[in-house]
Amino acid sequence: MKGLVIWSHSYCRSTLAFYNGLGKSLACNAKIIVLKGLSEARKKSGFDESEFHDLDINPYEGIESSFSIFDKFNNYLHIFGTYQSLESVRLISVAIKKGILFGVCSEAPCNMSPYPKRILKELYIRLILPIKVRNIIRHAAFIVNFSGDDAKSLTSIGWNENKIIPCGYYSPALIGSKPVCRTKLHWKNFTILLTGIHEWHRSPMILLRALHELDKRGVYYRCNVTQEGPMLEKMKRYAQKNNMQNIFFWGFVPLHKLVDMYETCSVYVGTGNNEPWGMRLNDALQCGAPLIINRGMGGSKLIRDYDCGLLFDKNDFRCLADCLENLIKNRALYENVSIRAYHAAKEICPSEVANKIAMKIQQLCDNKL
Repeated sequence: MKGLVIWSHSYCRSTLAFYNGLGKSLACNAKIIVLKGLSEARKKSGFDESEFHDLDINPYEGIESSFSIFDKFNNYLHIFGTYQSLESVRLISVAIKKGILFGVCSEAPCNMSPYPKRILKELYIRLILPIKVRNIIRHAAFIVNFSGDDAKSLTSIGWNENKIIPCGYYSPALIGSKPVCRTKLHWKNFTILLTGIHEWHRSPMILLRALHELDKRGVYYRCNVTQEGPMLEKMKRYAQKNNMQNIFFWGFVPLHKLVDMYETCSVYVGTGNNEPWGMRLNDALQCGAPLIINRGMGGSKLIRDYDCGLLFDKNDFRCLADCLENLIKNRALYENVSIRAYHAAKEICPSEVANKIAMKIQQLCDNKL
């Protein structure tokens, strides 16, 4: 493989360092072309493009500019970070016509829309999307699945299971953060953390209902909820209505304070019923926090791979309450998952994961040639 060109969807810390790691693992420099700039939401949270200064990143200048790139790097492997949008379909169609060897790094199709839009999105995924991307799927050498182990959602739109490489999102640790090994104090002063933009598909109400269940059982805890989102007011009303005095809503929290909360919490909870991954899980784990994750999240792969926490069933707040109660009451269990979380923090860095994925990419590309 002479070289690598990455067509990244955006300035995304969850993918760019991973892409750079792929280039190094494949013994070639990665030229990265970014289709979209850093989102306003990410900028507000304290991220900026300067953290990518050491990468060879170039802005996307339109479909016409891609012709010269494909001609200049026609014997390179091209990886597309998105393949479902109209622009990406056009872009990859050009690559196919020029006989470019390519693969895809992307999430599996996921319906994150609330009702009634959810019904239309489901019809789109089932009926329209397979036709839209059929030619791409036929010619691609592989797809790196950023939704973890969810192969079914990919095979349902036409991907051959042999082309699917299970992966996930693996980003550098948050600036200023470090893995902290949990101690007896973390267990005694049990603090639950929930962060991120609180949207419907992230199902934050599951945690509120689970905490209310713990209140009924007489189980003590403290819960910190940070950041904002359309579900936040509903969460606050529920907590007030049920007199939940051990839950604290902090609103928007700057990055340095967020790092401190990740490093000091006893456990982090990932609530999403319909979520491709959940990067906040990585952020928490890289700070040494044990995890409790909804099986509906792609990031539940972290538990299966590293045994660094517990899983609960989709839509089952009582199952989540049981998981929390087990950790709160069982010190030995808490210490065991904490130790594994601390060690996992060092294993989920982008370069480590990229090295494993690169070997599988090389094999599938050799089969394609």
